[in-house]
Amino acid sequence: MGKIDAPYLVTYTNKDGTLRHCFAPRHEDRQEGWATVRLHDGRGKPIRDPIVAASACRAVAAIYTAWRRGEAGMGPHLIDKLGRPVTQTPVQAGKTARGPETSESARNIPPRPNRRHGGRL
Repeated sequence: MGKIDAPYLVTYTNKDGTLRHCFAPRHEDRQEGWATVRLHDGRGKPIRDPIVAASACRAVAAIYTAWRRGEAGMGPHLIDKLGRPVTQTPVQAGKTARGPETSESARNIPPRPNRRHGGRL
């Protein structure tokens, strides 16, 4: 099997022989918020397949290299803790998240009683 080449992809071998694939940015950029992260799939499971890991690492590396070029809006905030690109920016997520401004029917629902303190369901 040949070596899979992707920028910033580092592969470690576990004691049991399985592979761990990580995105490893330049050490100098750690002060800017970048870190080595293990790559995971969409379900949050660690990626074991080298080809899938290379594809996932290229997606993260595209954001990283855009940030290194100085493109606006790019940075480590676009990568989650599982090494996946974030689909929404934090500003967009705040606008779409359900906060205190919910529908009228949701505001009229009384809170559930706490069973530990003698409340009944």
